[in-house]
Amino acid sequence: MNNIYKFPGGKAPSLTNGLTKVKTVMPFASIAKGLLAVLWTVVRTLLFFVMYWLRFPVMFVCNLVFIPMLLAFLFVWYAFPDKANMVWGFGTVSFLAFIVKWSYDFFLIAISPENVVRSL
Repeated sequence: MNNIYKFPGGKAPSLTNGLTKVKTVMPFASIAKGLLAVLWTVVRTLLFFVMYWLRFPVMFVCNLVFIPMLLAFLFVWYAFPDKANMVWGFGTVSFLAFIVKWSYDFFLIAISPENVVRSL
């Protein structure tokens, strides 16, 4: 019985004092967290609608660059294989336009206000 700790005053400290402090602070934290969640949802939804509204022009420009550059890349690769700078230039521009197009759609899915399944 020598290894039992004896609290000063003969009794263990009460947890109710700490719990009352937590209860007084907790409602304010949950209200702030709730307001931040609502604010984030509103901002995310507005951003989604603006980006969705601009989706057609962005996809149009990306397709306007992507498809002809891909065809030019394939043609130059076949017709002028010795001009590596031109081949890789067309290929790089085509691939970057494709990446911008794909990333735009991926970001739209990520910020969508509805739960969208991200699978192929």
